[in-house]
Amino acid sequence: MRRWVGWGGLVTGVVLLASVPAAAIGQQDWATLVWLVWWIGIAVSLLRHRPEAS
Repeated sequence: MRRWVGWGGLVTGVVLLASVPAAAIGQQDWATLVWLVWWIGIAVSLLRHRPEAS
């Protein structure tokens, strides 16, 4: 899960940074959609993941 969250967060961050210049032509909503899907994926993963007994 750490790898998925890390790489997904990196890609999402790059998309969000790239959306700043794209706001001039009204294309910033795609980056917000990517960010929202990433957060929903993290939330579902955290809800379904059971901590391992030590």
